[in-house]
Amino acid sequence: MRGNLLAINDFHGAIDPPTGSAGLVNGVPAGGAEYLATYVKRLRADARRDHRVSITVGAGDMVGGSPLTSAAFHDDPAVELLNSI
Repeated sequence: MRGNLLAINDFHGAIDPPTGSAGLVNGVPAGGAEYLATYVKRLRADARRDHRVSITVGAGDMVGGSPLTSAAFHDDPAVELLNSI
């Protein structure tokens, strides 16, 4: 069976998208947990359509050095969001 390995790293608790030009990819707003969840969901749906399996892994630095929105709560928001993804 063919499959996809979806790897995420260096998330650093960035649950909110960055502001300014740092939050744009080819002029499209991107970044943060919402963008990541949408993209992962799309990749998984594509794999299912092609009868492939997807495995998602976190390769490190998922929390720590986090922005205030996550760090103020000991990165619990980032952990919960990543678990739901």
